[in-house]
Amino acid sequence: MKLDQIRNQITKRRIVITATVITILPVLYFSMSWYIVTQALKTNDVFTEFTYHPDEWNLTYEDVEFHPRGDELITLRGWWLPAENAVGSIIWVHGVDKDRSVSLPLLRDLIQEGFSVLAFDLRGHGQSDIVPLGAGYKEPADVRGAIDFLLAEKEVPPGNVLLMGSSFGASIVLMAGVGEPAVAGVYADSPFASLPDLMIAEIEMRTPAPSWLASMLRPGILRVGSFMGIELDQVRPEHAVEGYTDVSIGLAHCREDERIPMEHSVRIRAASPLPVWFNLYPRCAHDDAYWDFPEQYVAIVTDYFLDQLAWHETQP
Repeated sequence: MKLDQIRNQITKRRIVITATVITILPVLYFSMSWYIVTQALKTNDVFTEFTYHPDEWNLTYEDVEFHPRGDELITLRGWWLPAENAVGSIIWVHGVDKDRSVSLPLLRDLIQEGFSVLAFDLRGHGQSDIVPLGAGYKEPADVRGAIDFLLAEKEVPPGNVLLMGSSFGASIVLMAGVGEPAVAGVYADSPFASLPDLMIAEIEMRTPAPSWLASMLRPGILRVGSFMGIELDQVRPEHAVEGYTDVSIGLAHCREDERIPMEHSVRIRAASPLPVWFNLYPRCAHDDAYWDFPEQYVAIVTDYFLDQLAWHETQP
């Protein structure tokens, strides 16, 4: 075979290999981005049973139903747990892949401190309608639906509504409470500051992908989310808290939290225009502050809510 023919064959092979790589890489990139987003929106469509139930502590409760604000097609289900002569009403929001029951011991303690509680299952969780998750983009409407329910059905006075959540739920309440005149206080335990940042960090932590590859996936993840109707880049509690000009938010975080590092709460505190009630807990894992320091935790949350209620009572 002549030298020119050999060179031509090598050149053709290089062209084929290059064309194949150019074709495959975008497909692989899109597929990885699609997989990551679909996993983030995936829900467990089989509900088994609650971890705890109000009957265990003889708590007065009522099974309730309501809709996310602006969406009558989805039904959310929960418990209304009234306190006698309540000083305020807390809307409790659980974390991802959990339900209203998992933090019932905490809610029991808060009820004993004089707070009524509305604990409900977010969309796609527990006994609420099984629909795709909103990755934090749609769930604030669930919380605002709960606010509307308290005002309309339980006749809770405006300025007497309190929001509280943990992990994913903590991030949701931070975004949901902005611009809600009925809300007097928002307490967030272990929130993330930015969902895209958290997702990229999770890729680095849970896969062999190097940090540069994980970062390269960000544009694809955002585009796939947008295609699915989820604007992931807008799920940023650290931006949302800039709107709290009349509510001093409360934050709690475990120093050793590996799932959502405490730096996320630090970023949120830095973005808040008002002073923040910020409590860091030592030697505890993600979302475990109450379980490791129950008395201290409940006392701090109670003081925070009472302070916010008292301040709002003085406002015209």
